[in-house]
Amino acid sequence: MDQIEEHIPGSKKVFILRHPFAVAESKKRVGDLGIYNWSYKPSDFLDSDPEINNLLDDKRPLIKDIETEADSWILKVTVWCILHSLAFRSKSIKNYQVVFYEHLVVDPAKTIKDLFNNLGFNERYKINESKIEALFKKPSFSSNDQNTIKSSREGRSVWQEAWPQERIERGLDILKAFDLDFIYGSDHFPKLTSEGLQSHFQRNQLFLERITN
Repeated sequence: MDQIEEHIPGSKKVFILRHPFAVAESKKRVGDLGIYNWSYKPSDFLDSDPEINNLLDDKRPLIKDIETEADSWILKVTVWCILHSLAFRSKSIKNYQVVFYEHLVVDPAKTIKDLFNNLGFNERYKINESKIEALFKKPSFSSNDQNTIKSSREGRSVWQEAWPQERIERGLDILKAFDLDFIYGSDHFPKLTSEGLQSHFQRNQLFLERITN
């Protein structure tokens, strides 16, 4: 993320977040269909970079246990935690507008309108409002019989119905281990608003600046 800021300084950037359990379920499903293969393992990140190494050093025993368990969904949840922990620690995260996937699906019109306003594109939204809203009705190119958008619009997740309780609890433990359980839990929706998460990023950056200066 810092590299994006470095190469495109001052640009308008959006960070879309989705529940890690839903991401894992989606990656597993499309992988089984041969559409996409997300083959990263948590251990692939170990010793790959000094910054990542510092982040994961105390997680080595946890990662070893997770890979020993060999639960494909939990492996994907762990990779999500690693990638997002790195993103949230970047200096430029405070410059991103945060949007939750769940809000986009349930109420796309309001979510997109709020996003345009937050990015300073209020007038642009008004001019293109009818075109933008027409896009909400256009099916995704990857739509299929196993698409999860319908259940998401109803405020429920496929993983809530398909995963055994043991896997859900294991996933929640991993979120807690990475200090990300304040964002998502056992519910379909995030625990806080986009504005709340953005405020958290800004407070965290101020804290990091104070202790490093």
